[in-house]
Amino acid sequence: MRRMSKPPLVASKVFDSCVSTVSDAASRARLQAISPTTPRTATYYEQLAVNQGLYSIPHQTYQPHDVVTGAATRKDFNDLYELQMVVKSKPSRRYYDELIARAPAKKCPYCGFGHARTLDHYLPKAKFPSYSVLPENLVPACRDCQSCKSANVAVAAGDQTLHPYFDPNFFFTERWLHARLVEGAEPSIEFFVACPEGWTADAISRVQNHFDAYELGSRYAIEAGEELTNIGAMLSIHIQKDAASIKAELHAQAAVEQSLFPNSWKTALYAALSVNDWYCDGGFRV
Repeated sequence: MRRMSKPPLVASKVFDSCVSTVSDAASRARLQAISPTTPRTATYYEQLAVNQGLYSIPHQTYQPHDVVTGAATRKDFNDLYELQMVVKSKPSRRYYDELIARAPAKKCPYCGFGHARTLDHYLPKAKFPSYSVLPENLVPACRDCQSCKSANVAVAAGDQTLHPYFDPNFFFTERWLHARLVEGAEPSIEFFVACPEGWTADAISRVQNHFDAYELGSRYAIEAGEELTNIGAMLSIHIQKDAASIKAELHAQAAVEQSLFPNSWKTALYAALSVNDWYCDGGFRV
């Protein structure tokens, strides 16, 4: 999980840009009529997001021609995103590209390792059409995270996944992702959530839901498997090192990883290896 600053885009400017190239005159008129409400919509979203309250926004499953706000329908909002912001030949595509380009090191902030190639609607546009082109609701993501989350909606504070733009710093600076080594002929890594003392029940629930929603346990295990092979090969070259020296080396690497991203799979992996006696005493050679 990686922190991001809020996009430096003006919601009303993005909305009006998308609306200006809508070819259907009736749809364009419906969207233009609600354009003056865009700043209020953006402010409402941000106020709730900062206070971890986006779950409280009413939602429903809209049919394409159901009216969402004013006279604008779900189809109007959906097409505003799919046909104006996403299509490469449209002027508003520049906002889509700009939002993706903001991903830290071009990596997905939800998982921290996938390539950010698309935009995810934090509040799914199928159930929250009004936020379909709101910059604050659009997060650069990898396709795996986008498909894992799908259109799931939180109905309580603890049900929410983490929001890279708005959630408190402690979610990103305090360590909650951990791992354990499964010993054996083919050692593997299991990842799990263990939050620091003093966290609220909602905060703990949110982290666990984020971990589960994006299937991070299984996805991190795949990445760690390859790294485990590489670490074993590297340590085998320095076979003269004793267990204490190997522990110190792994601990130092864990500290480096934690200084970069406290909740990366690499931080959890190296920390788990550095405290495993079996592994440091030769288990890495299997």
